[in-house]
Amino acid sequence: MSTNQELSIKGKLTLEDFKMYNTHHLKKTVRMYFIICFVAMFAIIHIPMSGDLFLIFIFAGIPSLIISSLLALFAKTVNKRRAIKEYKSDQLIKHEINYIFSHDGIHQKIRRSNNYYEWNDIQVAIEQKDMFLLYVSKNKAIVLPKSFFESSEKIDLFKKIISEYIETAKIKFY
Repeated sequence: MSTNQELSIKGKLTLEDFKMYNTHHLKKTVRMYFIICFVAMFAIIHIPMSGDLFLIFIFAGIPSLIISSLLALFAKTVNKRRAIKEYKSDQLIKHEINYIFSHDGIHQKIRRSNNYYEWNDIQVAIEQKDMFLLYVSKNKAIVLPKSFFESSEKIDLFKKIISEYIETAKIKFY
């Protein structure tokens, strides 16, 4: 069932879009960081305690939760600052980006720079509330804010094209 349809979209990636991408990209890392910090802090705090198990959970759990939350918030802040710094240093990302999605793959054009991705280059395709992320490696993604699409019909066509040319196991759309 080949559609042979082509979809063309364009837009400028804003600082807010880039920060949102960074948030989505690092969400699992920050969660894991929180869990590791919580477990480590709980283990450290509860060691000298003895007595009622409930009181140990209260007196070790609450400080562990507070400290872990503060450390996770710090990690989010550092990541956000890093994203801002990266966005400001990348001059190419601030220009209008044109994308053409077809049966051949993805053609990306920024000023005079042309990139071409074949469908098997895409490691995973993820839909977030506000954007699509097409990962070409573990840490590099084609960021497509939904504002790049002029209508919901174009979003539906995009999903149809992605579903046709990328393995189902690699697609995480809702």
